Amino acid sequence: MSIRFATSADTEAVKSIWNKCFDDGDPFLSWNFSRNYNPNDTLVWEDGGEVVATLQMQSKAISLYGEIVPGNYIFGIATLPEYRCKGIARELLESAIEVAIERGHVLSMLIPFNYRFYEKFGYKMSYKLVKASIKAEYSSPDDMHGHIIKSDYIISDLQNVYKKFCENLNGWINRSDDEFQLILEDVLQNGNGRCIVSYDCESEECTGYAIGRVEKEKFAAYEMAYIDTASEYPIIAGIFEQLGCKEIEVTSPISKCDGLISLGGYLDCSKIYPFAMTKVLNESKFYEICGKNDFFSENKNFSNMLFS
Repeated sequence: MSIRFATSADTEAVKSIWNKCFDDGDPFLSWNFSRNYNPNDTLVWEDGGEVVATLQMQSKAISLYGEIVPGNYIFGIATLPEYRCKGIARELLESAIEVAIERGHVLSMLIPFNYRFYEKFGYKMSYKLVKASIKAEYSSPDDMHGHIIKSDYIISDLQNVYKKFCENLNGWINRSDDEFQLILEDVLQNGNGRCIVSYDCESEECTGYAIGRVEKEKFAAYEMAYIDTASEYPIIAGIFEQLGCKEIEVTSPISKCDGLISLGGYLDCSKIYPFAMTKVLNESKFYEICGKNDFFSENKNFSNMLFS
């Protein structure tokens, strides 16, 4: 038994393991392995010439207080059922951490299936989400005054909104245009996916966007961003106007939840829940950037960092 990087010849085996473990099916499965998969960033566990477990990682540029540092996002840790409970996931993760350090990554991120499992490897809670349900009656078409709502998008416009939305957060992923395009493709690849965009009629500036899926009479927003608090209301009203839905379910960083409170639904039926974990791989570089910040020095953790 051994751990190695995948080759192109392993793609079907890795795809099969993903399907057996996560049961995503098509169209996601075909899209993921044609557009989002890289064997050079995939570790496999091989037993007798057969690939029985995998781990994938993607390099990410992460902004920490305005300084960009290299990091990674680990995902797709999967083991065939008959090989589970043998420590394979542990060894794959340990190998991935070694690879990340060799590549000069400062941070490693993941969305855990079990928080206690990853705590053993030094990962800590880094991102909590507010999930809110906003009913149509809390919004008004008048909120769109001075704005035009579109259902198509320009990546550069979305990038500008995203960066303004994130700039006051402790940390966030500095996406490339290609990364942004992949997020959009993932959500929009089936008929229920939507991207709603708002523009200021006078300045023609893009002021907000929402990416998500229509589920019956609800729009489940995977991501919603806006350039300032006032720009949140036109995009909310625009979603109701464009899609004719009765409810918007939106997730947001805790620090961005004030607007959701004023829209009503938050107080009644939202919740706060843990989402992502992060491990510091290069402590000297991390504390060079963040160590003088009171929050980090007092709490020794990374709450309210935006990793999406």
